[in-house]
Amino acid sequence: MIPRIVHTHFGMTSDFGDKQFSLVHLLSIKSILASIRPDELRLYYAHSSGGPAWEEALRLTTPVKITPPERIFGVKLRHPAHRTDVHRLFTLYDEGGISIDLDVICVSSFDDLLGNHFVMGREISLTGVRALCSAVMLSEPRAKFAEEWIKGYDPERSDWLGFRSRGRDRYWGEMSVEYPAHLSTKFPSDITVLDSDEFFPLLYDDTSLESFFTGNAPRSPVRTPKTRAVHLWESRSWARYLSQLSPETILDSQSEFSDVVRAAISDQGIVETMSRL
Repeated sequence: MIPRIVHTHFGMTSDFGDKQFSLVHLLSIKSILASIRPDELRLYYAHSSGGPAWEEALRLTTPVKITPPERIFGVKLRHPAHRTDVHRLFTLYDEGGISIDLDVICVSSFDDLLGNHFVMGREISLTGVRALCSAVMLSEPRAKFAEEWIKGYDPERSDWLGFRSRGRDRYWGEMSVEYPAHLSTKFPSDITVLDSDEFFPLLYDDTSLESFFTGNAPRSPVRTPKTRAVHLWESRSWARYLSQLSPETILDSQSEFSDVVRAAISDQGIVETMSRL
């Protein structure tokens, strides 16, 4: 059984990747509380961001200060995203629970997924690579799938060549999205794979992001009756959209992003958020 404990991460480096804790991260936390109603929501961090949004996040969660892993099986983890990947994978293996990135807005319950061993969703890759996205994952403690994934980082036991990324290179997503997709075909009874519209209905190309965040360049709606969460692709949407958010613009906007947030949290919840910032 997957425990109702949610694991989130922020601040693995002192410069926060030039992205201070902001409104979108707080909205993610609020959506988790509203949709999943966890027994505990943990916020792991190495560096404290500061500011009213951060203080509100600390009030709503169980803060856990950590020292991010610097190596795995002797291989150096050079990028903070990979340190986060490793920490959350080991945490899921040791304790189980639900891991959610803070650029994900949850819109419905995960209750019916808790009886599975391990759960991930398909990512629609624009490059044609078969991928399962790690922005949302569910695991029972000591899950076999998590154990096999951890082995994949080890050059001595991996089906491939172990962890080999040195940052934003050709191996960037190899262990975080491609390797679990490989394992899902090798151990299909140990993982439940959801269609992309359940966790990752939003594509990360410029046209899709513009349509979702502004209402321009009309496309088919992102959210469907099956959608449980929407991943906002912070690495691609931060500069143009997420860094400029305010509660007022969410309440006034006619974009699908605003519709998703308002459905997840409610107008009253957004107003209450405004009063604390």
